[in-house]
Amino acid sequence: MSVLVVATLVVALHTAAGLNGTYRATVTAAPLRATGVPAQEASFDAGAWTLVLGNGRWRMRQAHGVVGNAVAVGDLQVKGNRALFTLRKIDGLPHHEFAGAVTWQGAGSKLRFKRAGVAWIYEMFVLVAQPWTRAG
Repeated sequence: MSVLVVATLVVALHTAAGLNGTYRATVTAAPLRATGVPAQEASFDAGAWTLVLGNGRWRMRQAHGVVGNAVAVGDLQVKGNRALFTLRKIDGLPHHEFAGAVTWQGAGSKLRFKRAGVAWIYEMFVLVAQPWTRAG
């Protein structure tokens, strides 16, 4: 029994560690609309995004946004190739809500997310709109 528990823990830690890092993507309105984001909101969420994942936390920062630059932070749970995002703060305002679930796949310096259920905030649509490139 203890061997199974240790093996499960090692796999879980290795998989979560596979996501740790800083990633960047420039997201335009078209791929956001393709994920189901309304046209006006898609134009607001377009821009250069930086995603930081690590130590059970996530942070997304938008640059060059049409109406300002969004910043969202929260908690991250990784189980295998599934990641659960909880929102703690967006644009400086406290929150405590489930943001969404995704599956992920890494290949070289690229990271790709796919929706795995309901997305509750538009930042989850930004995650799945196109691949991310590891920046650090």
